[in-house]
Amino acid sequence: RHLVAPRTSPVPASVRTKIAFSLDKSLALLRADFTPAQHALLTTHFPPSIAAAAISATSWPSFSFATPSSWLASYPVLLAHYNPASPDWHSILFRLWVARVLHYTATSALQGYDPAMASLASTVADAREEARARA
Repeated sequence: RHLVAPRTSPVPASVRTKIAFSLDKSLALLRADFTPAQHALLTTHFPPSIAAAAISATSWPSFSFATPSSWLASYPVLLAHYNPASPDWHSILFRLWVARVLHYTATSALQGYDPAMASLASTVADAREEARARA
């Protein structure tokens, strides 16, 4: 593990107010169909609610399922089963991450930099607490 020391200088306004991706293009990524192998990986390894929501996003691009708690539920699955040599796993991880970023942007980042950073800090703290509870 590597921890980076917190910034000691203020974050520039240009960073505090910028969304650096295309919402339209990101939503289009969620609409792409899963291959049969990807569908099987989702339904075999992920909690049913996450698998079903990710699969249904191919019909109607939705990211409301990609909450901090669903990401925390997906994380142990990815740690246990993700194969970096597998294009299917790569696609699943990427699309879940896109959904997570869209959800975070819509619910936290648009509130401003400080609330967004507080939301991230809370998610990390929850993940640490959950890891301690599992240990």
